[in-house]
Amino acid sequence: MKIIYKNKNIRSLYSFQLGLMAVGVVIALVGISLYFMDMSLLGEIFVAGGAAVVIINAGQLVMSQRIESISGITADEIDTEACNENSVWFPILHIYITENILAGFTCDIGNLSFNQTALKVSEIKKIYSDKQDPPNSEMIKDRPTYGVMNNGKYRIVAVAEDDKEFVLSEVLINGYVSDNISEEISDLFAKIKDKSPHIITEEKPAAKS
Repeated sequence: MKIIYKNKNIRSLYSFQLGLMAVGVVIALVGISLYFMDMSLLGEIFVAGGAAVVIINAGQLVMSQRIESISGITADEIDTEACNENSVWFPILHIYITENILAGFTCDIGNLSFNQTALKVSEIKKIYSDKQDPPNSEMIKDRPTYGVMNNGKYRIVAVAEDDKEFVLSEVLINGYVSDNISEEISDLFAKIKDKSPHIITEEKPAAKS
């Protein structure tokens, strides 16, 4: 399994982990230098710390390539198809539509979400969006949406022929998302309809979570 995606849009989702890996390498190199400057103990600490940073973030990148799929679609397949010039990237939703696949990048290691989701377009019978309010929505309803607190989230869910549901996108709401996501969802649904007219698209109303 490779660690780094070739596709620049997918790779950008993990720029933080890649950056930390680079920092870890630098720390380890400093440690090696210190070791040869007769500061062996400090050098060993730096090498161990740098190696730990590299290993932890490399592990996170590997975990990000675990794919939930009906037909065994792999991260390598998604990456290859996403690099095709006919593929379409939806940057707010973190969804790719390729020639054959609908892939959602919901992996958020910080929130203990490790799987991505990918389905063949032919495996989907319905796709819908919904908005989920946070548990304390009544308390924060008059607060501006710009900020870091939980304002709820938008989701894109695909329904397979056996009625099993797969979450393709889960986006926390902030001001930028609120201003732009409706247009992106409409574009996504239109693109799906162009590729496969039989797929039902639906926008559900907000639901309490």
